[in-house]
Amino acid sequence: MIGAIRNVLVKHFVDSNRDPRRTLLITSAGRGGSTWLAELLNYRNDFRYMFEPFYAGEVPAAAAFANWQYLRPNEDSPAHLRYADEVLTGRLRHDRVDMYNRRLFCSRRLVKEVRANLMIGWLAKNFPGMKIIYLLRHPLATVRSRLAHTPAMDLQAEFVSQEKLVFDHLAPHLDRIAQARTDFERHVIAWCIEYLVAERQIATCEHRTVYYESLSANPDGEAGRLMDYADIPFDRERLARAVRRPSATALDRAGAIAKGDDLVDTWRSAFTAEQLRWALETIDAFGLSYLYGGELMPLRRA
Repeated sequence: MIGAIRNVLVKHFVDSNRDPRRTLLITSAGRGGSTWLAELLNYRNDFRYMFEPFYAGEVPAAAAFANWQYLRPNEDSPAHLRYADEVLTGRLRHDRVDMYNRRLFCSRRLVKEVRANLMIGWLAKNFPGMKIIYLLRHPLATVRSRLAHTPAMDLQAEFVSQEKLVFDHLAPHLDRIAQARTDFERHVIAWCIEYLVAERQIATCEHRTVYYESLSANPDGEAGRLMDYADIPFDRERLARAVRRPSATALDRAGAIAKGDDLVDTWRSAFTAEQLRWALETIDAFGLSYLYGGELMPLRRA
């Protein structure tokens, strides 16, 4: 019965408002906690929940987009713009994109995307007034989760093959990128690339920044701040229940918050001292040590 109701919602919902300003975008690196954050912000089921619509590997209509598509903020690209408009105005309908949607009559959309960090500026420029939440998680916590979920990473195919990305951002780092030999090293560099570009683009965008660690440590305060930004009613009791539910994509169904896991040990104990040293040196080489450095909690305030 539950499955039948879910199928109805996925296929027959009504999205009645085409204004992209009625769309809330959550952007982060993959395995950064974005699914959990999306579910927290949609704890009242206020939104049509759209899951990773820019993933061409699962959504054929997104074929114009590479896995990690880089777009300059002023880039004129009609093919990319047509599809992004289809997503952000709610005209796109797709079983995978809508698989977590539980709302039948929709006038607001929540788009959760882990492939938008390299085009945040472009999205913000082309869809002014759309609200953006920019999520960061410690690189080594992210890498630990990525290695457990999708260990393979081809830096050449995903990033270096994009000539504009290399010209604008990666040229000073090509030697370091080429020297990455292990899955661990490649994922550390992927995190650096995603946030190097995101940090440069997000500075010019209307948005709110949130750190996964701060959200975990202070869910009421951080979620409340984001809800105020996104015009979402705040219900402390209902939010508290939502906080303790693991996300739909969590690897551990018990959930780190529910278990009270120590967030430091979850990644520090997973890697060798040499790996930690290499990672911190690489993060510093990309100019991103101001975000976390070697600490668990973010060094920069959101």
